[in-house]
Amino acid sequence: MNPADSLILIVDDTPANLRLLSHVLSKNGYNFLEASNGKEAVQIAKEHEPDLILLDIMMPDMNGYEVIKEIKSDKLIQDFLIIFLSSLTDTDDKVEGFKSGGVDYITKPFQKEETLARINTHLKIRFLQKQLNERIKVLRQREIELSRLNQKKDDLVRMVSHDIKNPLTGIIGLVKLMRESDKISAEE
Repeated sequence: MNPADSLILIVDDTPANLRLLSHVLSKNGYNFLEASNGKEAVQIAKEHEPDLILLDIMMPDMNGYEVIKEIKSDKLIQDFLIIFLSSLTDTDDKVEGFKSGGVDYITKPFQKEETLARINTHLKIRFLQKQLNERIKVLRQREIELSRLNQKKDDLVRMVSHDIKNPLTGIIGLVKLMRESDKISAEE
């Protein structure tokens, strides 16, 4: 999978963090968008449908948990992959991140290689999930088509069986008449 085929949304209220993440992503060939607050993040997510969102938790107005809650409540964008990227290191915060729908949690200051590895892994999983969903869709369409063809086959078999049965009934009747007529002739 090519990084340039993916779109990542970076959400952080600290300009230095946005610059650093933007630099790391652009240097590694990723397409990305930036949002400096939660409301902007939700709006950009709806407009551009990114493959992955790197989401800070501690932001003014709308924190990361509120952002993910709003995203997950919208049927059109609820399946986005969200990786929390936060300076909160307490286990309870990490667990809350996963409970709220995040697929991963990276603590700041982040390690470039680890962050890229996690991004790559989740994007590959997303790509494979999309492929699987497409194959399931194709299989369901084929199943419907096979069911339709099966019904046509059953209808044809019934029709042919009926058409064959009618002439045979007449032939069998004639044979019975001929036998009876032979019996009568033999008795005379």
